[in-house]
Amino acid sequence: MGTIFSDTLEAVAPIKLKKVREKRIAPWYNSNTHSLKKETRNLERKWRKTNLEVFRIAWKNCMSRYRQALKAARAEHFRELIENNQNNPRFLFSTVARLTNNQTPPELNIPLQFNSNDFMNFFTDKIDNIRNTITNVDYTASNMSTSFVAPKEKLQYFTAIGQEELNKLITVSKPTTCLLDPVPTKLLKVLLPVAEEPLLNIINSSLSLGHVPKPFKLAVIKPLIKKPQLDPSELANYRPISNLPFMSKILEKVISAQLCSFLQKMIFMKNFSQVSGPITAQKLHLLKSLMTCFLHQTKAASHC
Repeated sequence: MGTIFSDTLEAVAPIKLKKVREKRIAPWYNSNTHSLKKETRNLERKWRKTNLEVFRIAWKNCMSRYRQALKAARAEHFRELIENNQNNPRFLFSTVARLTNNQTPPELNIPLQFNSNDFMNFFTDKIDNIRNTITNVDYTASNMSTSFVAPKEKLQYFTAIGQEELNKLITVSKPTTCLLDPVPTKLLKVLLPVAEEPLLNIINSSLSLGHVPKPFKLAVIKPLIKKPQLDPSELANYRPISNLPFMSKILEKVISAQLCSFLQKMIFMKNFSQVSGPITAQKLHLLKSLMTCFLHQTKAASHC
């Protein structure tokens, strides 16, 4: 009997699946705006039910307060976002573009007459020209005559990091993945307790030997048009966007943190902005001190 009723019910009113879309609440929607919206809807229902002018005026006034509160909450939300991400240019640019409705246009198709070698040759020549320009700068006696105070200490080597520092760097980093990564970054974060020790050995070996692993020097280069209105058939209108492996970014952050810490300890950096006249000599001396750090470590490793 039960089977007969169930078959009849299925024939008359079959079960249908309905997808319910979850409503996304705006991040700036708070308890104050929620209560004002609730009050506004109640006044609207009273006015439509009684058709009294007093309820219509109260509804209009409450609606105005709700809109002002919503606008203020939205402004405060984006103010906090910008303040908390003031050192993240990519986030700031995307936020401003979203607010001004200046979204990134769809990617332009690269003309068929260009291939990867064309872009590689163009970008390589451009970098070579920049290097030649820097190398051929004429440092006159007037530029080199400015006296400077040599640092009392030099950065002779980088310090090895611990598992806690490496774990923190990987955890807080964005899970961006490069085509050169052996595993996706999200999976690497999940497997971090297992892979933490070999990764730490790679980072500390690079710091102690003053050598960057060859896979860390590779990147996936993607040409991107500088502005949508530029001619895509001109190679000069493209800029190279490098997508580095995830662990190379971690090594870069480790070295950057130690370099910044070293610079903050240097006494003559406090008076750097107070020097009158050209300071090219000081800049060159500082650059030389930083760029030869890996060379010191390489020579030390070769004598061991």
